[in-house]
Amino acid sequence: VLSPSGDTQENYDLVIAGPDITPDSYEPNDTSATAYVLGGGSHTLTGLTINESGNDDWFTWTATAAGTLTVDALFSHAQSNLELVLFTGGSRIDLSNSTTDHEHVTAIVTAGPTYFIRVLSPSGDTQENYDLVIAGPDITPDSYEPNDTSATAYVLGCRSHTLTGLNIHESVN
Repeated sequence: VLSPSGDTQENYDLVIAGPDITPDSYEPNDTSATAYVLGGGSHTLTGLTINESGNDDWFTWTATAAGTLTVDALFSHAQSNLELVLFTGGSRIDLSNSTTDHEHVTAIVTAGPTYFIRVLSPSGDTQENYDLVIAGPDITPDSYEPNDTSATAYVLGCRSHTLTGLNIHESVN
């Protein structure tokens, strides 16, 4: 910093305003009440951000089948530390806060309950880019799959039929 006249300056303030981090497409999801609804099954979310100090990211995931739920947060720890927390029914099930670029939580789940996933910076830092990988049990496809398009439709013929044990196992099914 130079004075235009070359004079000394006993006291001055310096404010540096860096570029803002763009909120990710799942915002606003800063509280459990505004959590982004993922549904069930497995998901890979990329390009997520903690765009402001104290700006936690919350997601809900609902178990459609019993099994193991795993959630992984992948990020650059050198940029900032993230913590990953899994809740259900208001109680914390698992927490991961390491010194690596990978946080991992897991739980044995039953069909029906909704689970909350929280990603935060425990020191209040921002994070320009992280990925969230969710691997959860899903409904087993029925015996008539694949039948998701007219090209793969199950051929019923011209008789009367009663098909049982059907399900819609994916949101695009």
